[in-house]
Amino acid sequence: MPSHVIYLIRHGSRFDYANPDMWKGLAASVPSVLATDPPLCDYGLKQANLCAEWVAEDLKNESCPPTIRSSLYWRVIQTAAPLLSLANAKLNLEPGLCEYGHVYNTLPTPVERMNYQPLINLEYKPLVTMDEVDWSNMREKEQGIDYLRRVQTFGDRVNGMVQNSPDDTVDVFYSHAASVSLIAYLLKQPLYEAGEFSPTGVFKLRRKIEGDSDTGWVLERHGSDNKMSLPVGEPEKGTKPWGFKADNTHGRDYKQMWEDAEFLNTRDKLYHICGKKEWEDADQYYVPNTYLQDGFTHLANFISELVMVGNLFYKDEPGEWVCLELDVGHLKGEVRLEPAAPVGDTKPQEGEKLYPHLYSNDKKSAGIRKDAVTRILNVRRGQDGEFLGVDE
Repeated sequence: MPSHVIYLIRHGSRFDYANPDMWKGLAASVPSVLATDPPLCDYGLKQANLCAEWVAEDLKNESCPPTIRSSLYWRVIQTAAPLLSLANAKLNLEPGLCEYGHVYNTLPTPVERMNYQPLINLEYKPLVTMDEVDWSNMREKEQGIDYLRRVQTFGDRVNGMVQNSPDDTVDVFYSHAASVSLIAYLLKQPLYEAGEFSPTGVFKLRRKIEGDSDTGWVLERHGSDNKMSLPVGEPEKGTKPWGFKADNTHGRDYKQMWEDAEFLNTRDKLYHICGKKEWEDADQYYVPNTYLQDGFTHLANFISELVMVGNLFYKDEPGEWVCLELDVGHLKGEVRLEPAAPVGDTKPQEGEKLYPHLYSNDKKSAGIRKDAVTRILNVRRGQDGEFLGVDE
């Protein structure tokens, strides 16, 4: 039965956390210093070496050499570096492992990184690219829910990779604290149950697959434990263990964001109804009349929901109406699943069902971008304004 092993390792202690004033000054005064891409501090470099020695020794128990992948950030590349020589391996830079809140197009390219890490594999094809997971089309700082969607997409690619391999595999992933969410996804746990991830902590998972027999991923070591990589006699500096807790992001807790991400990753289409003339008169973006009052654009999960929506909120609105079929991957902004909310002054029906709401990140891109619409469908109405159905 083929055995598949994953090591997930967090980077060591950051220079900016150990020396905040110095790093802030450098980032402000030296143009080439990128504030979001600090190196390891001296303590972190020692952690990286000790961690690599431990992993290299543990790898001797496995049946095949490892494939080593790293986030694009320098502190993570530095943490991975000592293992490259110990394992006689090259480093594969993997965008899917990048930091929570990644800022697009700011980090050096793999070719540029080779100036100070020549063991980078330039022929590597990433499991996930930033272009394909730019769901909000931000091209700027990645939103929280989009990070969680990226993690889940990466987890799906990892699962597909091992399921299609007839041989044993060993993968070493170097990443950041928030990648503890990858552990939750692979173990099929709630996000909070994954626990904390310590600097140079090591998660180890194993999965065995043969025919119809599949053990699923089994946790063998938890990443909260980094005792093997603590320099003797030196206090830890700056970087602390971290995990997802009952925290708020954009007014919602991570649990809801995690569930929303799972839902959106299984959906490629959402829907919206509006007046035909309002849609045709719109320029690059269509903005509903009640957008400013509501604070977002109301969407629907399924076409079948739209008759109820139309009759509840828009029955007294005259004219022809259309249904917009939307490509979720081309919507600009953040889609959140939330309880039904008023449309203007009209209250919704009470219930526990959640509906997608599109929040825009700036006034220039409010509403629905026209190139996100894949089909425009006619909405049938009765003489009294009743919504009867959608012509598919």
